[in-house]
Amino acid sequence: MNSVLILAGGKSERMHFPKPYLSFKGKTFLKTIVDEYYEAGVKNICLVINKDFYTEKWLKYLEEVKSRISIIENPHPEAGRFYSLKLGIKHLLNSEYCFIQNIDNPFITKKTIKDLLNNKNPAGYTSPTYKGKNGHPVLISKNIIEYLNNFPDENHKLNEILFRFPRQKIDSDNEVLMNINTPEEFEFCVSKTTVK
Repeated sequence: MNSVLILAGGKSERMHFPKPYLSFKGKTFLKTIVDEYYEAGVKNICLVINKDFYTEKWLKYLEEVKSRISIIENPHPEAGRFYSLKLGIKHLLNSEYCFIQNIDNPFITKKTIKDLLNNKNPAGYTSPTYKGKNGHPVLISKNIIEYLNNFPDENHKLNEILFRFPRQKIDSDNEVLMNINTPEEFEFCVSKTTVK
């Protein structure tokens, strides 16, 4: 089984609005991402979300996707991304492969997802690159899923863990390098992709 773990457990402090619910091409970031994975055939989707963005105030934004995903609340968004990763990965131990998808990159496409799956690395992970620069999402194998689940320290970066495993690279487009953290980045990236 192939899965995707969507990381949305942060505070969105620089954005001043929850990134999962930002609008991109008429849909929220979250729905855009979920739709792309569904269309690519990856339907086991787990979302780790900041508990403050899973209150009644925000539930209307989840209506369109909640039947298609499992949702895990992050009670400690201040603990960082790796903490969210650990929260989610333990629910995906039956997966052969798992995408690690950041909520701040709604530019993921069905093509990129399928390219990663077609080049999956059973011993390690697969990641997209553009002009030599590493992008995201990454597709990790069961080896890494289990390693992360058993990893004792939550104060790490995923890249530090991935360096311990073999990597398969695929060439992709520049959108695998994009992520949105501020209103300025949001305006720039959205307008740039709209022009396309």
